[in-house]
Amino acid sequence: MWKRLLIVAIVAVSYLTLWVARVRNSQSKMENFPVTTVWAWQRPEKLTFIDKHKTAVAVLAETISLSPLKFEPRNQPVSAPDGATYIAVVRIQASANSDLSDATRARVVSEITKFAGNADTEAIQIDFDATSSQRDFYRSLLKDLRAKLPRDIPLSMTALVSWCEGDDWIANLPVDEAVPMYFRMGVDDQNIRRSHWDVGKLREPLCRNSVGISLDEPWPRFDSAVRVYAFAPAAWTETDYQHLLERLAR
Repeated sequence: MWKRLLIVAIVAVSYLTLWVARVRNSQSKMENFPVTTVWAWQRPEKLTFIDKHKTAVAVLAETISLSPLKFEPRNQPVSAPDGATYIAVVRIQASANSDLSDATRARVVSEITKFAGNADTEAIQIDFDATSSQRDFYRSLLKDLRAKLPRDIPLSMTALVSWCEGDDWIANLPVDEAVPMYFRMGVDDQNIRRSHWDVGKLREPLCRNSVGISLDEPWPRFDSAVRVYAFAPAAWTETDYQHLLERLAR
């Protein structure tokens, strides 16, 4: 009996060690980033009013469509204070008949890797609402991308809240954070607001250190240590930004 208990204890400690390592790794690569980030989507954004010590800028750098394969780089200007922290965001769009071949994945990975060569890029974030049938493609893409990126470039991904509470498919992805998106939640909106409204209690550890919110929708509960990615439905104004900081300070 004692041998069986010892084996169970060893297995439990091993799983705990792996879990702690995952959390520490995801925190360590981004621990020096500002705790607040504003998304600069595909529109002109003049963000010279932000405090670069408090706020990073996640710039939509490119949209990649998989059906057919098409690369659409950003065509709108964005400005921020000198020395601001920039995160390059790549949006991936796919349909039910998209080409998810190895060749497509290789081309997409090669395209995204180019952003790591930009002097201002300090992290890369992938935004892809992959369906169940697209998850294998997405998983392999992230693994290939992580292998090709410099070790000091954090890799972030956005995540549906259901991914953080569901079947654990994102548990072993090679990313430094998964940002649960608490806005534009569609048919899951009411269920999420009722059952999964506390970021700190999400089942998946990768989802607990950051959160995606919008200025025009209710925010979930989260503590001050959580990294906040904020979306504005229209171009950012200094008033919007100040209101964001004031609300986060409460």
